[in-house]
Amino acid sequence: MKGLSELGATLTGVAQALVTSTQQARVHRAMCVHWGYTRTAAHLEKTLQALSCALDESLLALLAAETTPDLQSLGRLNVGQTVEEIFQSERRMAAEVRDLALAVLRTTPVADAPARKALESAVTLCAQHVAQFDQGLELIRQMGIQNFLATRC
Repeated sequence: MKGLSELGATLTGVAQALVTSTQQARVHRAMCVHWGYTRTAAHLEKTLQALSCALDESLLALLAAETTPDLQSLGRLNVGQTVEEIFQSERRMAAEVRDLALAVLRTTPVADAPARKALESAVTLCAQHVAQFDQGLELIRQMGIQNFLATRC
């Protein structure tokens, strides 16, 4: 085993961010289920599934680089207390993961195809999530939170 190479260390950081994002989305989904916001919970379930796939791809890239994944140091969860705060928190987390994966992608050698593919997938996924949560926040702004909750959640 090669140990923790520079690429392995940066990929580990992305994997840790994906695990943190997954855990945060899991908490938010449970809260929405508890509150009876089934449509929002279903949206967060899809987010969870996509994050899990991106995490799996990152872990496989780490293993292909002969690096043992270290997921002991996770980031801080920012748990929203309202649907609007949940959207803000999820958007912020998706943007942070996207920016981290993009920065790592810029320094990843072209020859390391599994790592590049995993990073590109993470960037694309997180960019989509940022856009989705931006859309939700814009609807809340336009409709007001009460109308949004009554019609969209």
